[in-house]
Amino acid sequence: MTRRTKLYFDNLILYSAVSNGVYLRSQLYSNMSTYEIEIKSLLGNAENALRLKDKITAKGAKLKFKNRQLNHYFILSDRKKFQEKFATLIEESKKDAFNKILNDAREISIRTRDTDGKVLLVLKASIGDDTSSNGVSRLEFEQAMK
Repeated sequence: MTRRTKLYFDNLILYSAVSNGVYLRSQLYSNMSTYEIEIKSLLGNAENALRLKDKITAKGAKLKFKNRQLNHYFILSDRKKFQEKFATLIEESKKDAFNKILNDAREISIRTRDTDGKVLLVLKASIGDDTSSNGVSRLEFEQAMK
């Protein structure tokens, strides 16, 4: 379980991971593609994170909003059973993506993420020789749970 606070500055997102130290996570998104560039750096403590936040705002960035996250990570022991149990909860438009990951992926990471009361089911799957956690080539599935 990891608790995080996210601070959003335009294209920069700062994470404060409470249980695992403090991390900087920078995300850059392109409106024209589905690529994400993510850089994480261990900052050591909350004081260093605050110092970095102050430097960013001193350069003219404005805080857009922030949220809190609570993540729970799961070990998948039976893909078929998981697929059957969750099939009725998956939106019709997302079922193909959900099933593709469960049927085709070599390795799968599963977690739930509560962001300010909105709970998401998140699946990440490696499609290359790397891991589902840190892989360069991977599939991702995300859906709000009701």
